[in-house]
Amino acid sequence: MALHRNNDLSKINRMLIFYNLPLNIFWTILAIMPISLFIVFNPPDIKWLIFLSIIFILPVFLTNSFLDKLNFANTTKTYEKMGVLFIQKITQNGDIINKLMRKKFPSYKTLDYNKASIDKLLKQTYSFERYHIMMFVIFGLTFIFALSKGFFGWTIVISLSNLIYNIYPILLQHYIRLKLVPRR
Repeated sequence: MALHRNNDLSKINRMLIFYNLPLNIFWTILAIMPISLFIVFNPPDIKWLIFLSIIFILPVFLTNSFLDKLNFANTTKTYEKMGVLFIQKITQNGDIINKLMRKKFPSYKTLDYNKASIDKLLKQTYSFERYHIMMFVIFGLTFIFALSKGFFGWTIVISLSNLIYNIYPILLQHYIRLKLVPRR
């Protein structure tokens, strides 16, 4: 029985990777392409790149308690009004991916409501949030660089990319944590 269950778990994990990978690649290319093009056509000096590299890594050291303080809403309704549910549909492990998974594995659940499963998902939200904060910093500093050079069109494109690729995913992590642990 355990061998059969482990085999199913292995198949589920492979299928999750199969479904999530193209989605992750799509969003990454869509969001990072504008910044990459901007930097290729407007290369910054080496000092700016060194500064960017140092600042980029700092969010890795943010504590979970600090990230919890970044939540600006105490209810999931606030995040829902901001459109987080739409973002949840089109992200990795989101509603569309989960629907595909249930077609293939009808008993598939994204979460077992036990302490270990909830703790694992909470840990994942903090990890995802740190990543998107790091990227937010990169996008933000690139925005400042573009603004300082007078490239106002680029600042709009970079801002929109930052909103879609970083700000909404950060809000989604807050929303997920509020749903998992409503009153902390």
